Amino acid sequence: MHETALQLARDRDASAEARSSGARPFDVEARAHQAAPLPPEFAALERAGLPPGPLYAALAEAESAGVEPFDALLASGRFSETELVEALARAIGVDVAGAEDTAGAPIDADVFALAAATGHLASLGGGEPRFVVAARGAAVRRLARARRGLPRTRAIALAGPRAYADLLVARAGPALAARAAEGPARVAPGMTVAHGLPSLARRTKRMMASGVAALLLAAFLWPPLAAALFAAIGLVFAAMNGFRLFLCFGGTDRRIEPRIGRASLPVYTVLVALHREGAVIPSLLGALESLDYPAAKLDIKILLEAGDDETLAALAARPPRAGIEVLVVPSGGPQTKPRALNAGLLAARGEFLAVFDAEDRPDPKQLRIAVEAFRRSPREVACLQARLAIDNHADGWLCRHFAIEYAALFDVVLPALSALRLPIPLGGTSNHFRGIWQQTHEAIGPSFS
Repeated sequence: MHETALQLARDRDASAEARSSGARPFDVEARAHQAAPLPPEFAALERAGLPPGPLYAALAEAESAGVEPFDALLASGRFSETELVEALARAIGVDVAGAEDTAGAPIDADVFALAAATGHLASLGGGEPRFVVAARGAAVRRLARARRGLPRTRAIALAGPRAYADLLVARAGPALAARAAEGPARVAPGMTVAHGLPSLARRTKRMMASGVAALLLAAFLWPPLAAALFAAIGLVFAAMNGFRLFLCFGGTDRRIEPRIGRASLPVYTVLVALHREGAVIPSLLGALESLDYPAAKLDIKILLEAGDDETLAALAARPPRAGIEVLVVPSGGPQTKPRALNAGLLAARGEFLAVFDAEDRPDPKQLRIAVEAFRRSPREVACLQARLAIDNHADGWLCRHFAIEYAALFDVVLPALSALRLPIPLGGTSNHFRGIWQQTHEAIGPSFS
């Protein structure tokens, strides 16, 4: 692989010389790489008619980023997902997943999560056993090697990553919607509001409400009691503001510079839940596509609600690049951001996961900084909060106050709380999590990676 990368660099120089001499760069590139062996999936694509130049460029990128060659080729954008999958399926003699696979027997949420993690789904196509394989990862190479010299079969169907995700959502349907609505109550019910808070009997709630009402009535009728209540409330606010002033002299913001090489970076999942926000699609996609992270190691999922025609139309007008999936969460209630994120979490493949809002414009290095921070932290550190800043402070008096409030919180208060090892409130966006689902992936075994 290293020799291939060096050879690619020499080939670029040869191509430049060819342009000046009138020779065709493609011919020079092809001749320069004739001695370098292609992996089985690329050899199949070359037999299907793909030019060797992009294939060898993808090999160099795969070595640099530490990814599978087919993932690097797909992420390069040189060919569409449909074009690559159809060419590979034709060359190795398997089917392309289609309507019969999408309309197959329903699957439950657990099967959905397992199929999303492994990239494999056992199915029935036209009443016959059928195995749907997502065209990503090492499975592509193994399938191409195993199928060499064999006759065409309908028992295996190949699906591009986006088509595979759409297929799983269509097959899961109501089961996925129900699991997303239940959310963490299925995994850790004691940590949810419904089960984690102390349960009070109805009589106790009535007694508490009556006591509060009686206290307010007494304060209204007896001025000294009202003065005492106002004084107590004032002391509480004074204590809170005094604590914030104390934090101003607390910890400092420690800057982290990413030093981990591209080949050592893990797969990173990014979830973005949108609802009727078509206007922000161009700027949002521009920010996501500008992340300083190997494209083949990004598992970005844009989560939409069924019936959100506005956002779907905006995505059709400005399609995302390869590696960004659009998951339409099946109809169900309540239609909230947590429900959409729960659905996306079931399909997450990354070692780490970040949650962004539609209006977020993350720093290009944010994911690499998060990986660096996680690697330096103990394993019990499960979440990181990125710094948030308001960038429309010039839009008016209220926006300037929001900017001041955010600067005080993220530049002063949170670093001080961290230095004092106190709990840190999460802002709800630009949060980064260590992937506990990775344990499931490891338990499944490397043969499904």
